[in-house]
Amino acid sequence: MVINHDEAFQRGLGLIKQKRYEKSINVFNKIVDKDPGHTGALFNRGLALLKIKKPEEALDSFYQVLHLEPENFDALYKKGIALATLGKFEAALEAYDNALEINPENPKIWYHKGLAFAELEKNEASILCFEKALELEPECGSAWYARGTVTGKAGSYEEALECFEHALEINPKNADACYSKGLVLAKLEKYEKALECFDSLIRENPRHKDAWKQKYFSLIKLGKNEEALECVDAFLRKFPVSELLSIRKAYF
Repeated sequence: MVINHDEAFQRGLGLIKQKRYEKSINVFNKIVDKDPGHTGALFNRGLALLKIKKPEEALDSFYQVLHLEPENFDALYKKGIALATLGKFEAALEAYDNALEINPENPKIWYHKGLAFAELEKNEASILCFEKALELEPECGSAWYARGTVTGKAGSYEEALECFEHALEINPKNADACYSKGLVLAKLEKYEKALECFDSLIRENPRHKDAWKQKYFSLIKLGKNEEALECVDAFLRKFPVSELLSIRKAYF
């Protein structure tokens, strides 16, 4: 039976949906071998390669798409993602800017552009990008969290706290936002509220090492030494003694 490219392409897309990325890549490779200009197969092969953490090969696929279609928005966007994954943040920013020339109202691009600026420690530019992403998509929890992270690193703890609270309003199960909220509350010396965050994380995931450690620090700051010792005992019941050293080194 002869299978045409359309049938094979749909099969490849189906494999991606099933998260069978290696098999999808094999399908797309066969299509490209017969039709090197099949941009759909090239692009989706790149997506699958990103999923299996092969950004250099993914980048090559996106370059091939862009050679054929220089203004392919999705390929420009994913090219930026691949470059950022490789740590090439300046080049990623260029790709995002090219994508924004085609669609300046895409919140995902602004979000990823903000992440790239953050990696380059260009905090002001990073925050502006997150603000633009949130202007376009106010319910983007990832952008609220990222903005909070950058503002927190810059020492703007009250603003960071607001951002993490927004992220948690959107997704109350956002463990990263809850943990970061706790850290910021501790920076603001609001240790009781910080404890609430760390206790919440431990209830959800009793093996959250960092939450246990920060709970211990907060208890010490509050002068609750007996509870701090109980915290250590509970920690040791879940983790090896060697893990306790990381607490001692961090505190003393």
